[in-house]
Amino acid sequence: MFVTINPKPVKEDIMTYSQQTGLPEFALKIKGRLDKSRKVLIRTHEGPHADEATAIVFAKEYVDDDFFRDYATPIFLTNADFQDLFPGEKKEPVHLIVIGVESGDLDEHPGVNKVIKDPKKCCAELTAEALKINHLPEVVNLLSYIAPHDKDNYQQNGKRDIGSVMRILNKAYPDVDSQVDNLVWAISGLEIKLFFDKENNDCSIDRIAEVAKRFSKDIDLNMVEWLDFVECGLAKGRKNLDATFDSFEKMKEGKDFFSYIIPVYNYKTKKIIDRKIIAIKSDDSNIGVSAMAKDSGKASVVIIQNSRGQYAILTQKWHFVSSGEITTVLNLKEQAVNGKIVETDWHKLKSEGSVAGSEVWFHQLRARRVLNGSLSHPETPPSKLSFEEIVKGVLLALDSNKYKYEDCVRGFCRLKKCPSYWYGLNRCFDIRERMFERRNRKKSA
Repeated sequence: MFVTINPKPVKEDIMTYSQQTGLPEFALKIKGRLDKSRKVLIRTHEGPHADEATAIVFAKEYVDDDFFRDYATPIFLTNADFQDLFPGEKKEPVHLIVIGVESGDLDEHPGVNKVIKDPKKCCAELTAEALKINHLPEVVNLLSYIAPHDKDNYQQNGKRDIGSVMRILNKAYPDVDSQVDNLVWAISGLEIKLFFDKENNDCSIDRIAEVAKRFSKDIDLNMVEWLDFVECGLAKGRKNLDATFDSFEKMKEGKDFFSYIIPVYNYKTKKIIDRKIIAIKSDDSNIGVSAMAKDSGKASVVIIQNSRGQYAILTQKWHFVSSGEITTVLNLKEQAVNGKIVETDWHKLKSEGSVAGSEVWFHQLRARRVLNGSLSHPETPPSKLSFEEIVKGVLLALDSNKYKYEDCVRGFCRLKKCPSYWYGLNRCFDIRERMFERRNRKKSA
């Protein structure tokens, strides 16, 4: 999806462009401080988040020849696509700057064989550094909200901050054309923060509206429409969530709903507590919220398969379930079903990102979830593991009472002779640690 935002976001400047995947994406035509003859697009993923929107604002406003040289690559458009983007102009090379996707230098997400220089930075921070604007007070101020929001889901003013609202809007209006409107709305608000509110990092929509009113003579934006757009979106989001809660209750009786209660290790309290695991098939983007809500599913872990065959395995953050062990088990099982074990290092298997031989799975360590496809990577092929195999894999990873042999219960590990050994599970480590301690005490006696 290409969106022309030059100099001001407008809906009429939208066209559809199909990448090789056949999936919609977003690209924005920019000029910045470049020579006027250069034709540059910024591309990010469908349903961009606040950090991608902020990175786009930075690039849109501050792109220069140095940044262009280091980060822009030529692409080839059809005559029709070129004329839609650059009507009446002579066909010339178009350059693409990719932000927040493809595991490039401006993408904070780890990829196979990609080492993250600083895993604590979001793509907005990476883009600011690449543009050499990360020292500017207005940039520092905006990033002081955007970075913790992206990494730790930091929220302001009862989820009325621009990042939280973007997430709600993208769920409320999942079709691509509407998500273009969402992005245009977000860019407008972020530009107001960047240029007119340089010393206050309050990114709530109410603060942005207040600043826009104060500088109304300098801001060419209809704030009544801007606020109406978001209030309608928030109302739609609440309505959709209510509908999801209702449909979730009905799903409990269906053939595509599975629930398990197993003892799970809490890695913070070091205690084993009975937890609920729910497995469900659904395309509803709110279904995970319903499944984990205290007044609904009450699940600690939710396994969701969509109609494309892709999976999302979500964990309740405050239950401190080990998403790393889930990732390890699924990475090894995926490699096995592919016919070749490529990676066996336990540390790498549970680390953030993907591993060789199991590229279809992505571990989001901070969010404690394991994804097979996402908004950032909708083109990801479905796992070759069946729904039942994935459910069994999650239960194997988390069930603290699940042992292969009676020896395990008695405190003896068969080491590499046991097929469960290769998963590097915490409960198996504990058994081996106690076993080796007993052996050492006997030797010392």
